Amino acid sequence: MTITPPVQFSRTLQAIFMALLIAVTNAISAKAALMKDSDLNIQYSEDGRTAKLRIYNAALLFSFRVTVTDAKENGRVKSTVKPKHWSTETEYLELPCKILVESLPPANADQWAKTIEPRSQSGKSDPSKGKQTADKRDLLTEKPAPYDRVQMKNGDTVSGMIQNETLSIKTSYAILKFAPDKLVSIELEASGTNVDRMSLQVGDKLSGVLETPKITLKLTAGGEAEIDKDKIKLIRFRDKAEN
Repeated sequence: MTITPPVQFSRTLQAIFMALLIAVTNAISAKAALMKDSDLNIQYSEDGRTAKLRIYNAALLFSFRVTVTDAKENGRVKSTVKPKHWSTETEYLELPCKILVESLPPANADQWAKTIEPRSQSGKSDPSKGKQTADKRDLLTEKPAPYDRVQMKNGDTVSGMIQNETLSIKTSYAILKFAPDKLVSIELEASGTNVDRMSLQVGDKLSGVLETPKITLKLTAGGEAEIDKDKIKLIRFRDKAEN
């Protein structure tokens, strides 16, 4: 005996098949467009200086590479992420950065790129963007204060009294050590290079690498902080006349 499926059941299967076919076709056609801005979700940190990037796009069903580079340092790669199905997510990254999505193999020219800028807590562009050089120049040239000031790479500034007995710099010819009261400033990775610059009270200027791994600061606000030199952008020493 032959059993014939009900017509309604057959039409349901046909509808499901057509829906799947349309979805696959749309995904294939989406490969040409690859990405759009709305496919990128940006989750900013509280200070707006870092962000976690999440991509959700049907085109990523195919083979793609996601690369995040530093927008300030000649495209240094910060993160390379392999998509998981149609979505992928990075860890929190320092901004600004550039995200690049490209199809594989590399011979395929399909790619999408976007630069993500820092944001203020109000959600607007970071007002400090474009002013970092000027801010650093002001701290270097303004009148010394009666306390030491340490400016971090993230823009924060803390003040107090440096407790290190000496600070040493390794130059091309020697390792030199100086007491803090002999110094005017130390600029770490000056002008975007890997060279630190130390200015002395007597007017001498030295270039090299700061050998002191941590700066101990007795804070003006109370307490004490031990700061890794890799976190520091600039140290401006107090006015010695105020001691």
